Formats: sequence, structure tokens, C-alpha cells
Amino acid sequence: TTTTTTTTTTTVKPLESILCCPVSFEPLTASNDGGGVRCLTTGLQYGTVEDTYLDLTPASGTLIAASGVASSQDKPTATNDQMQSQLPFDIYAVADTIEKVSQGRVRTGELLREGYSGDSMGVGTSTFRNPIVSQIYERGWRQSFARAGFPGPEKEFERAQKWLLPAAKNGILVDASCGSGLFTRKFVSSKDYQQVIALDFSESMLRETATLCKDNKLWEAGASVAASGGSVSPLLVRGDIGRLPFRSGAVDGLHAGAAIHCWPSPALALTEIARVLKPGGRAVLSTFMNPQLPFTDEKFRKAFFGQISQNSLIRAWEEGELKSLS
Repeated sequence: TTTTTTTTTTTVKPLESILCCPVSFEPLTASNDGGGVRCLTTGLQYGTVEDTYLDLTPASGTLIAASGVASSQDKPTATNDQMQSQLPFDIYAVADTIEKVSQGRVRTGELLREGYSGDSMGVGTSTFRNPIVSQIYERGWRQSFARAGFPGPEKEFERAQKWLLPAAKNGILVDASCGSGLFTRKFVSSKDYQQVIALDFSESMLRETATLCKDNKLWEAGASVAASGGSVSPLLVRGDIGRLPFRSGAVDGLHAGAAIHCWPSPALALTEIARVLKPGGRAVLSTFMNPQLPFTDEKFRKAFFGQISQNSLIRAWEEGELKSLS
């Protein structure tokens, strides 16, 4: 009897092949002092916060001189100068924002600290930066989504896996707008991915993600894409969905559950998702839809439910609106 054994070898991708500077989109390298990562193009250095997450939002970088010493300029000014020279104005979705920046009335860095395009629709970035919201998210908030037709985390995860695995198995998966890490933990526990990256703009949500991962024994101190041979623990990254800190074509799959309504500029976010996905990569996104009332058309529903959305925390969509984003 002859037994044939097949061994599959997975090459672990280093950090440098996945992450990029959110200002220049150029590669990041480990800083000389070991305290973070640095963009050689802009001179901006990004660090780990509370030994929990890597902050890669556009306004978080510290300008480092060629000698490797922090610039004498204050951090906001240094970062703003780099962004003014690197960021094209056409990335902004709101004309008023462009006018303010071009006239010098508002610093680019000041605007970007609140996320691209600001809190312009539905549940914005500021809502989920509240520590109280982060703590109650899995303690009642998320469960209420069932009333809007969400089938529940288990069924949602099952559906996401069915779509993601053909393209992302043993690859890099980003759980964007990860919130408290509800799905991050499920993706890590599945052991289907080489690395799961949990990304959110909210500092308090990332802290909650870390806490719940530790509680579920899904956290290994100091684990990273470069160090782990698989999804030992997620890599937590603070990032802006409108300026993703990932290299083009570096991501195999991306998930964003119940998230589109939270994004300041969904069209810009989808452009960024398309950029970071490798050819053949897949994304699974979900959000709230307007109820399909009998004998009504999309125009009526948009007018009727649009008034309700203006006074609600949740922005609901028409199918046609979502299709137009792509």
C-alpha cells in the first residue's frame, strides 16, 4: 500500500507588503527605534497605541527628520504640511470642504481627524468613538438589527464565509468597520485566513475588540502579520475607510458588516476597497434597506423614508442607490 501525503506551504506576508502610508500610499517600513512604522517618502511615522492597535489614520503621523529624530514642528502642523502636498483635492465628496481647504480656512489634518467628508449622513464616525456605545454594542445594540431584517451574526457569518473563502482562504482578510470585533473573532476562530486585520476609525471600538479577543483567548501579545504563521490573533489597525492604509492589491478579502450607513462617503470607500483588493479578491458589505412597501416605487420610498432617516441614527438605502455606488 502506498500512501501519498500532500503538504501545502503558505508564505507569510510581512507587514511591508500589506500596509502603506495613508497619506502617500507608499510602503511602510519598521522605524529605526522599533516604535512603529515609517514612510520614507513623507517622513511620517505611525505608532502603536496602548500596545493595542496601530494608528494609521492620515492625521496620526509624526514627521521624522532624515536623522530619525522627531521634527521640532508640532505634530498637527507637520502632518498637515505633508497631507497638503500629497492629497489630491478631488478625493473630497463635499464641495464646501474643498473650498475651505483651498482657501486655507481649515487645515487638511483638522478635517481628516474626523474621517473623510465628516459626519454627513446617518450614524457617523463620532457616534462609535463614544466608549459607552462601544461597550453596549454587543450588549443590545447589535441585537436590535434583527428588527431591520438582519438574520443574526451566525447566519451573516455563514453567508460571508461562503462568498469570501473561494478568494481569500489562507490569505489576508480585512474586517473593516469591525466595531467591537464581533465578526473579527469569528474570522480568527475559523482559522481560514493567514491573517485577519480588524480596522476601525473608533479608538474605543478597537479597545473593545482587543478586550473581547483576550476574553475569548484570541489574543497574543505582540502578534503581527510578520510574526504569526496564521491567524493567531487579529492585527488591530485604526484607519479611515476613505483612505485605507493598505497597499494596492494587497488584500484577498474584505468584510464590512452593517457598516455602509456609517461611512461619511460610501462612494469613496468603495473606490478604496476596489483599490486594495487583489485581482479576483472579494468584498462582503451589508447595510440597512428601506422597507419594500406594496404599490410604491423607489422615488416615493426615497422621499418618504428619507425624511425619517434625517431624524434617525440609521441611514437606510434603496437597492438602486447601492448599485449606483459601484
